[in-house]
Amino acid sequence: MKKFLLILTLSLSCNLFYAQGWIPLGTGFNQEGRVLYADTILNRLFAGGLFANVNGHIQGGIAAWTGASWDTTITGFDWAPVNTIEEYRNQLYAGGSTDYNGFTRWNGTSWDSIDVAFGFGGTPVWFCEYDSLLYCSGLFNDVDGFYSPRIAAWNGTNWITVGLPPGVSAPEGVVASIVFQNKIYFASSFYDTLTNTAFSLLTFDGANWSELGNNLGSLIYCMAVYNNELYIAGNLLANGQYIYKWDGVNFVSVGGGVNHEIWNLRVIGDKLFAVGGFTHAGSVTANSIAIWDGNNWSAFSNDTFNIAVDDIAVFNNEIYVTGGFTRINSDTVLYIAKYQGWYLGESNIKKNGGINVYPNPAYNTLNIHLHSYTTNETVLITDVLGEEIYKETLNGIDNCIDVSKWNEGVYFIMIKSQDNIIKEKFIKM
Repeated sequence: MKKFLLILTLSLSCNLFYAQGWIPLGTGFNQEGRVLYADTILNRLFAGGLFANVNGHIQGGIAAWTGASWDTTITGFDWAPVNTIEEYRNQLYAGGSTDYNGFTRWNGTSWDSIDVAFGFGGTPVWFCEYDSLLYCSGLFNDVDGFYSPRIAAWNGTNWITVGLPPGVSAPEGVVASIVFQNKIYFASSFYDTLTNTAFSLLTFDGANWSELGNNLGSLIYCMAVYNNELYIAGNLLANGQYIYKWDGVNFVSVGGGVNHEIWNLRVIGDKLFAVGGFTHAGSVTANSIAIWDGNNWSAFSNDTFNIAVDDIAVFNNEIYVTGGFTRINSDTVLYIAKYQGWYLGESNIKKNGGINVYPNPAYNTLNIHLHSYTTNETVLITDVLGEEIYKETLNGIDNCIDVSKWNEGVYFIMIKSQDNIIKEKFIKM
């Protein structure tokens, strides 16, 4: 009986300590969050969106999370839907329908009022740094009084007109841009009036333009480079799959796609994460968050969001999401949440004394890097019940273990040498 109680107590303790689930960040926002950005300058997680109230305080458009609380020293705007946030030349920039005409930066104590206006009633939607310039794209015809339809570039002091090549239009605006293969790629529903062709990709190398691909559809929201391949996603795209991969000639299916819109794509560790309003990815049930490993889709969790997830980010080794949701499962969670129980670093390296374990969580392989190595060191891996899962003599500083067939859960690592024992844990997903 005592043994049973001890095992039950240990089991409950493990379940409590490693409990997984979404938790709110204070009382959250009063309206939708659109974008997350983990800033390395201020060490804050910035969130931008439609909100005017953060955690019960008036703060429009942008807010900063320390990892434990909202940083009220970093102010918001009077009313400012923020669409994009980016570091450029060691300064943080925000773009959208702000009270600074859509473009502002943090100067260390406040947001700079950069005197610039975007014509055609438009706003910047996406920032991307390329060739030492901050490219700004969106739905506008001019910037700072100069004609520069849909695309302009900022050098830190002045605007440089870029626009679209002659004869090319983008009626829906240019939302997504990314650097790929030494060029900047723009995605939209483009039309070339000179050749009467529609296409979805426009590339620029600083001097020359190229038109690529067939017309995927009108609502392309995001792009990502994963495994040195370009992915494009959005809503109402061709054949209803919502995400495609560019193979250099054509757009190809990504595991059958998802069943509704994708708002953003993020590479985390060795996987591509998609977030949006979908419920299935390929043949897998995946509510609002799905993971692509290059061959197959999987779900991040079994939780249900009542409205779409707009963005996902890693900050201080933890996963955060924002969007239009107000409930996760049956719990009230207002527009932003953190996932408790999974610890993901952008480098996916978790340090502990003389050992690095990555990626963490691990999917197919687990890498163990030793800061120093002596012969006859062994690694022992057990599950939460203490059962031995793996034991082997290490071959040197860098070691790789195949965990693809292991059950999902928490595992403990112990490295033994003649005069030292190092302990670590990791999660198998």
